[in-house]
Amino acid sequence: MKQKLKNNELNIIVIFLVAISLGLVSCKHYQNEDSKDNAQEHNKAKLNNTKEAKFLVEATEISLHQIELAKLAQSNGGSSNIRDMGKMMETDHRQFLMELKKIAKSKSVSIPVEATINMIKDKNKLVNKTGNDFDKQYCDMLVEGQKEAINKYKSATEDLDETDIKNWALKTLSAIRNQLDHAITCKEAYKNYM
Repeated sequence: MKQKLKNNELNIIVIFLVAISLGLVSCKHYQNEDSKDNAQEHNKAKLNNTKEAKFLVEATEISLHQIELAKLAQSNGGSSNIRDMGKMMETDHRQFLMELKKIAKSKSVSIPVEATINMIKDKNKLVNKTGNDFDKQYCDMLVEGQKEAINKYKSATEDLDETDIKNWALKTLSAIRNQLDHAITCKEAYKNYM
């Protein structure tokens, strides 16, 4: 009887340890997921992944991305022009992000809250660069990023059904085009730098 009791206690302990380890694995898996993917999955489950929800997630990712790169530009930029551009980009995209959060909340849409995998990759490309090396790469990335953003925002102004989101996208598109103009000027200044 005592042996049987010990075996039952051991079985309970083993089951308990397995349950804990599975819980830790699932927590670790959740922590490694991309913030953008999490938001999209949440929206898909509750909203059937509308065009509006997808745009709000992408627009948020763009702003979070630009804020992170802009912070690096302010600390690693080799010239005052790059540091100033970083400050402008951070200010603009923080404003966009505040507006996006407000819109997303009113629509019950989940949006990313932290760095996505793409952001981390781009940040890693820049983090150890300084001076002209940083400035050139930042300007190149900025031009590409702004072109992609313009395409997404332009599509939103043409394809979305909800007028308030469409109008916000149109207003913001104008500011992003202005950012692209600054980025192109920046890129031209560094085009001959190797």
